[in-house]
Amino acid sequence: RGSIADWIRFEPVNKYLIVNENNPGIINVIVEPPTDARVDTYDATILITTGSLGDINSSMGTNIIVAFEVKVIVDITDTQILSCAAGGMTLNTIELGERSTLQANIRNTGNVQVRPTFEIKIFSQMQETLVKEYTYTHNTNVIPTKTNNIQGTFDLNLETGQYWAEILEPVCGSRTLVTFN
Repeated sequence: RGSIADWIRFEPVNKYLIVNENNPGIINVIVEPPTDARVDTYDATILITTGSLGDINSSMGTNIIVAFEVKVIVDITDTQILSCAAGGMTLNTIELGERSTLQANIRNTGNVQVRPTFEIKIFSQMQETLVKEYTYTHNTNVIPTKTNNIQGTFDLNLETGQYWAEILEPVCGSRTLVTFN
């Protein structure tokens, strides 16, 4: 219900979701305003109800249905907010001739899509010599309010040994130093 009810959709799209203490359920509420929506604050209410709780096993009894409302408030602004966080950035240990794998989590807290780019500097074991620089740009965007697990593979062609990697994700301003063989 509300002025933006047609903007709201759910994932998964099933009408029913079976949830209990052993089977928690997650429903993503996705708000998709039209491109011509005017700058303003909009609201809607989502009504969530359960099925019957309990059984009537005799000629007398009660059956309960629980319901609750979730208020959704959407602010349409004319300002793009680029805000994100990168974490869990690692490079796997590789064998000679194998491709290296970068893993990271990107959480988009802004209101525009983020295309993660990682700047990787590989240093020698003693961190005295820059051995190689590599830039990896992921092939998909992270949409607002989502967290994506990013994984990318590439060839580093390094000699056998221990190395350090400084991994920088400049859009999110995140940096880490990891070691790998």
